[in-house]
Amino acid sequence: MVIRFQEQYNVRTMRHCKSGKPHGKNGDLLEIFLAQKDFLVSIVSQRKCFHPLKYRSMIVEKQFRSNVLVRGVVSVFLMLLWSSVVSGQQPASITIQTSSDAKISVNGKGYGTSRKLNFKDMATDADFEYRVRATFENGQVQERRLFLAGGRHAVVDFRSSPELVPQPGGNYNAIVSPSGKYILYERDNTAVLRDAESGLVLREYRAHSKRLEGFAFSSDESKVYTAGMDDRLITWELQTGKVLRDLDVPSCYGFCLAGNHSTAVLATSDDCQLMDVHSGRVIRTFDRSGMSFYNAWISPKAQFVVGQGRISNGAYGGVIWDARTGAELHSLGSTAYYTPAFNTDETLVVTIADDDRRLQCRESRSGQLVWEATGKSYSTVVYDANKNQFLAVGSNRQDDAKPYDQRSYWLEAFNLRSSTPLLSRSMPGHCELLSPQHDVALINGKRMSLSQLDAQSPDAYPESLLTSTRQPFWLSGGRVVQDDKVFHLGTGQLLHDFNEGGDSRLFVESVSGDGSRIFCFDSREVDYKTIYVFSSETYRLLQRIRSPFKSLHLRPDHAGSRLAAGFTQWYFFGVSSKSVFNGGTSEIDDPNLSPDGKRTYHSDRLGEVIYLKEFETKRGVQKNLSTSQLESLIRGITPSSDGKYIAVCGTYRNLARRSEEVATLWILDPLTLAIQKIIKDSEIDEFGAVVVSPDSRRIACVEGYPERRKSVVVYDAATGRRLMETVGHYPGYSDPPAFSPDGKFLLTVSEAGWEFWDIDRQEKLATWLNFESQDESDSKNHWLVFTPQGAFDGTSVGRKQTTFRVGDRLKVVAADRFFQDLYRPGLLPRLLGGENIDAPTDFAQQQAPKVEMLSPSSRSVVNQSQVEIKARFTDLGGGIARPWVFHNGSRVLVDGNWPADGRTREFTFSLALVEGDNSIEVFSASEDKSWESDPAQIVIRHETPMAQPTLHLVAVGVSQYAQETMNLKFAAIDADSIATIFDQRGPALYGQDRVRIVRVNDQQATRQGILTAIDEVAKASNPQDTFVLFLAGHGSMVGQRYYFLPHDFEKQSDNLEEDIRRQGLPGDELNDALASVAARRRVMIYDTCQSGGAIQLARTARNGLAFRGALERMSRATGSYIIAATSASAEAHEIEDLGHGVLSYTLLAGAGAEQLKGPLRSQPVVPQNSKTLDVRDWFNYAQDKVPGLTKLYLGEEQFVEANASGSNFPILPLSK
Repeated sequence: MVIRFQEQYNVRTMRHCKSGKPHGKNGDLLEIFLAQKDFLVSIVSQRKCFHPLKYRSMIVEKQFRSNVLVRGVVSVFLMLLWSSVVSGQQPASITIQTSSDAKISVNGKGYGTSRKLNFKDMATDADFEYRVRATFENGQVQERRLFLAGGRHAVVDFRSSPELVPQPGGNYNAIVSPSGKYILYERDNTAVLRDAESGLVLREYRAHSKRLEGFAFSSDESKVYTAGMDDRLITWELQTGKVLRDLDVPSCYGFCLAGNHSTAVLATSDDCQLMDVHSGRVIRTFDRSGMSFYNAWISPKAQFVVGQGRISNGAYGGVIWDARTGAELHSLGSTAYYTPAFNTDETLVVTIADDDRRLQCRESRSGQLVWEATGKSYSTVVYDANKNQFLAVGSNRQDDAKPYDQRSYWLEAFNLRSSTPLLSRSMPGHCELLSPQHDVALINGKRMSLSQLDAQSPDAYPESLLTSTRQPFWLSGGRVVQDDKVFHLGTGQLLHDFNEGGDSRLFVESVSGDGSRIFCFDSREVDYKTIYVFSSETYRLLQRIRSPFKSLHLRPDHAGSRLAAGFTQWYFFGVSSKSVFNGGTSEIDDPNLSPDGKRTYHSDRLGEVIYLKEFETKRGVQKNLSTSQLESLIRGITPSSDGKYIAVCGTYRNLARRSEEVATLWILDPLTLAIQKIIKDSEIDEFGAVVVSPDSRRIACVEGYPERRKSVVVYDAATGRRLMETVGHYPGYSDPPAFSPDGKFLLTVSEAGWEFWDIDRQEKLATWLNFESQDESDSKNHWLVFTPQGAFDGTSVGRKQTTFRVGDRLKVVAADRFFQDLYRPGLLPRLLGGENIDAPTDFAQQQAPKVEMLSPSSRSVVNQSQVEIKARFTDLGGGIARPWVFHNGSRVLVDGNWPADGRTREFTFSLALVEGDNSIEVFSASEDKSWESDPAQIVIRHETPMAQPTLHLVAVGVSQYAQETMNLKFAAIDADSIATIFDQRGPALYGQDRVRIVRVNDQQATRQGILTAIDEVAKASNPQDTFVLFLAGHGSMVGQRYYFLPHDFEKQSDNLEEDIRRQGLPGDELNDALASVAARRRVMIYDTCQSGGAIQLARTARNGLAFRGALERMSRATGSYIIAATSASAEAHEIEDLGHGVLSYTLLAGAGAEQLKGPLRSQPVVPQNSKTLDVRDWFNYAQDKVPGLTKLYLGEEQFVEANASGSNFPILPLSK
């Protein structure tokens, strides 16, 4: 029963917890809500249900009467109860983050515009549910649910936040809209809408719980129709994603919309049905005795219905009916497994046979075979109305046994009456969409024109490599391991790939409780009998273990010295001793070892029994606990790290009322399996997995089965209090989460990537995405992390491939367009460190202008070395900032008259070209520069031969400072070594007398001396040249601005930061100097440091995260390749044994420099081209090697940040 009291404690309502009836029986749970005290007390009577306040003696009467006696008795009782718990009370609070106009209420009580709500004297050993509501002036209402107890402080954020629009890969079952503007494809029970031109995903239509069987556009492209195996036909508004109509339909196995866009045919296993898509009314039924239908199609003019399925002998077959009368016209034999194609007047139909994928053309009405083509294994056939022919895609028959991505594909065209191909053209890959009407094909996820299939570079659609859905593991040192990779949360760097350089396909299955060992399976093995054990510190393979049984589950003990594994059989074994104990042949699920490795806990495959077995004595079942005792089905078992309990999750089922299911968490004794606590969560039907924090204080339960997982709930292990629910979790798959090593944070996995949660604040901190570059030469891990308010950090590729929705329709904008306002370097470590990082509340209010190229036209071929370019800018409401220009990825300074005002402005400028392709991008932004425009881009080809390119190198090294306490040992040596290797090797790549080196060392390296050296290069360089700037010496951050300290820097006052501002060379001045250099290939190397004796430079905020942000801004502003060491520590030491700065040492080693000392001697980069080192491979080598070197010599990892802009290019030969 639930009794609700008003402030005067009179009885308000009384109802049963589950049934809602006004009476209850002895033993029912009684919950008393005290509105006056903001306090919830649960009193448990005869039944032994868990709650922190265990009152089991109270007998509940069948009915209470609202009279004075009852009110008096209850009031006295509550006063006694209150006094009994008052000693365990502390204040709690809720912080509200929202706009100024919103009014707040909590559990119905109004708090006006208050933003900090304080609650006094709350019990610390019970959780209280609060529903916080914000009502805005426009009438919009938002509500959040949270849980509080004494001593806790929660944050509720009602501020509007950017909506993430993921860019998932794939184009499965893709179709094109009538106008050719959009592409719709299926992914994980969801229809995904792409922009056909840009490839950007614009919206997901997500509501089906099972696989989609068909989808279509309305004729006017205002609606999208989706049909799924969950027996639903949904009509969506294309622009907003709003569900307009949701119809129940028979079990759907196929769906096809007719050309009239009002009727559709569905395959329902027993028959095919012609249906009105607006009302769901079945117009006509088509069936055939003994046939089960799996697919159905209707011809564009709705004359014929084609059904495909299995006939009584198990073979596939097809049949065609008259759509208007329902009469069966003829059989299609084994054909019609793939979508058929009709010609314009629908007199002919072409189908693909299931048995050998041959093409068959028949007369639609009579079924007479017109022709048959057997030259290829065909997979797609369409009708080309423009040329009155059929187009088909097929692969060579000898490739049938190969994977799809290894086959050779061909495009063939057929006359309506002949099987002889009119053309046979090679295709660059597997075809996912073929639309001759719109002259488009999707091939391996890349958009291509059918008319120019042989002479074009395909346009790759943006695609995010969404984080694997395997369980992640959060290691010490800010590392996360998932699938086959280890990532660093501070830098986003890929620390290790378990499959790099080998032919294995390893994935991480588990990590020891202390985080010291990582255990992997090889996905190529069907039975997973080989277990690979790695060190988590060095990632070195410690051993391979060959198990005697098939293993689908693997769980180590705390130290990783013993394992429990199994599937149809289960076993223990010692990692070092390799001793194996066969535990039996009964099927088990999820074996788990106790922290000391002495016992194993597992359930049977049905989740009905929990078994406890011993390892050391090799004895059989010692204890078991059945579901009849738990009244539950078991879904997950995890022992605590301290060995004091076992957490078991599943679904409680009331045996008297089997329809009643409640998600339940049991806390069991690890030795006896005795029940210590039972936590039932009536808000959730079932738990599917359970994880315990490393300190054993917290337990996380995942809601539901894998295909239905929605959220994660965290409980306090000691009290059973509900601490947090992942409200706002991105919809989709959620694997078991990971706790941070200190147990304060939670990492969950969804289709959007990793999501990080602050458990105490009950708040999502950030979402992390991983990406792969569309440049095949770029093997670097790319990433982006962003907060719910839109602040972000990440690589250039990550920023460009992550999109946010602007407004409620289809406009999506890359995160990189909001760089100025929303970029926050070091975002995630700062959040995990407790920093409150905000973002502007007026996100995307000042819209960027539209930029268009007027002349010349793209793909123009010119002979002159200079071209005049004209662009137009249209104000869309946010004003127009002065434009800037990038040429082949590098920012260039251009002259031109920029109009001072006007809603539409034109800008004309001249640009010097390089030989070959010239990619020219023009940018602008809103007047306040908060929102940058998408660039207008053209490609011009300059075919006139030009002079051979020249390499320009300015090498700056400052070891000797005017103030001797700042002197360094290796900076000048590093600069000379870099200059020497370019001087010796450069002519082999650039030619004799084409390598020009300026050495600026020590006394020469004043601020003016450095700028003068760069200015000399600017005067001498040409667009086809390469420019390298090397800086070695002291560098420092003041705020968010980087400064290189020249030779003549001296401490002149007590304000060191002011001295640096006045005498240092700031990074933005270097950017300006670099932009004046005509060379389009630019490389900047910063091997700058600060040592302990350097006049206490550590006081000047030597922040590696801020330094990384400064480098990112420099790379983005100049379009340069930039590499620098980005230690987050206060000091970067010089290492005597190496004879160089660490970064310079690795770059020299990667280039194969002679006479090096140390561990990288004679270990150069091994590029694909064995003779030439390109800049990306060179920088990647340094990124990989520096952390290991600093760990070896300094005891801590220091990282290298490398930022790339533009195309990869050769930088240096590997030999003279």
